[in-house]
Amino acid sequence: QYQRRVHGGLIDKGEFLDVLKFEGSLFTDRIFSIFDVDSSGAISLDEFLRAMAVLAPNGPIEEKIRLSFRMWDLNNDQVIAKNELSKLVKSSLEASSLLVSEDQMRMLIDATFALADCDHNGSITLAEYEKLVQDYPNMLSNMTLDLRL
Repeated sequence: QYQRRVHGGLIDKGEFLDVLKFEGSLFTDRIFSIFDVDSSGAISLDEFLRAMAVLAPNGPIEEKIRLSFRMWDLNNDQVIAKNELSKLVKSSLEASSLLVSEDQMRMLIDATFALADCDHNGSITLAEYEKLVQDYPNMLSNMTLDLRL
């Protein structure tokens, strides 16, 4: 079924979501954009294999951290702002049908920034994110896929 969907060695976002049984959301858009390194609107076999190598159980932890950071950096400006974190957390919670009040979400975002934003400038850099992941390694638990057949 997958091979029938791949055209010229590329898979577009709709096919990507359909094959993986994902529903469209900001969260899934971010996953697609992380895989689509060249921003062509389609994932090549090379892009797919590179992302899967990072997500494999023995994938390099540094690459998992960078991939995870890119996931949260919605506007690709090399920092995570509160509004970016808030948008993606809200989308993730909605996709998983978890009900969280606006106050609870604000508390979660504020607590994350209190831990991560070491220089208190209102954004999280890659270096600050790396330190947060070192302190809380379970943050990367969703960055490893079981690829066994």
